[in-house]
Amino acid sequence: MNQLTAEEERKVCPNAQDPMNWYICDDACVINEELHKTIVNELYQAYKLQCVNPEEHFCETGYDYYLTELKADSKSPMNHYYIATFTKYDSTGKKLDTITLPSLPTSIIGMIFTPVEDQLIRLHDSEEFCGHYMFPYCILNKHLPFWGGYVGSHFEIEWDDRSYLINKDKYPEFDYKFIAQSTFVQNLKLVDQKAGVPFLNERI
Repeated sequence: MNQLTAEEERKVCPNAQDPMNWYICDDACVINEELHKTIVNELYQAYKLQCVNPEEHFCETGYDYYLTELKADSKSPMNHYYIATFTKYDSTGKKLDTITLPSLPTSIIGMIFTPVEDQLIRLHDSEEFCGHYMFPYCILNKHLPFWGGYVGSHFEIEWDDRSYLINKDKYPEFDYKFIAQSTFVQNLKLVDQKAGVPFLNERI
């Protein structure tokens, strides 16, 4: 798009549980507290991870993990498979091990590791500006194994006049209760950059 940086996109929707948005750390990153602030508060990325699926035998709970490399698997370029390498630290900051996962879709990597709780809270997606997509499970199940994820886009849909809450008085035979409960006004003045497709601050 050439109008939107990754940082600007993450500012609105950091999507912290997506491995593609995790910060790639080196040894200096682990101990540099000023860099930690920059990563979270300016780059809108998570850097410290925890093991949430020890049953897969790739990691153990109770340790800190840092992503040191995430490279696409050249054998599966169209399937979004990645080889991820992590460093493992104990609570004192001592480096214990290096772990490299087999080639996996990023959605699976995100089920093995996830950012620590305080970073998940800080990098929470905006409930006002991050969209919710209606996607049939049958399509999703076909899409994920092939692409390793899915992308929402913009479609021009012309809704029937009775679909809008503002027209409820015209159609007293319909119950608009649930539409009313889920209808909000976006404060677009709070967005100081273009973001999303279509751009948030160009939506009607």
